[in-house]
Amino acid sequence: WFCILWLHSTTSKVVMVPFWLLIILGAMVVGTIQGWTFIESLYFSVVSLTTVGFGDFYPSKPASTWFCILWLHSTTSKVVMVPFWLLIILGAMVVGTIQGWTFIESLYFSVVSLTTVGFGDFYPSKPASTWFCILWL
Repeated sequence: WFCILWLHSTTSKVVMVPFWLLIILGAMVVGTIQGWTFIESLYFSVVSLTTVGFGDFYPSKPASTWFCILWLHSTTSKVVMVPFWLLIILGAMVVGTIQGWTFIESLYFSVVSLTTVGFGDFYPSKPASTWFCILWL
């Protein structure tokens, strides 16, 4: 029930954060930005951090999208952090270019896909990006 939260400063520090605290943090931040009710925000946080990602709620504003990129990544292990970020960048560059998405849309797609959340608001719709995702995921 604990997630590892990596604090980036002059020295890397590891802090064990209760899972419920990450859920409430996400609900407060994303819900405020999106203008959702508390129950909608809490539901979004649980669905996101458990990687269910139904797709009925997803960040649609730049600030909440950036927050989700960092928030979802904070739950990944440092052991896979470097390869994970390389895969995120690769996916964002390739799929984003093929699909014609903005940088933030491409980065968001990669993070949501590789964390297995998969909201469904961005997906490969062209044959080249579909083939890439078959190999990339």
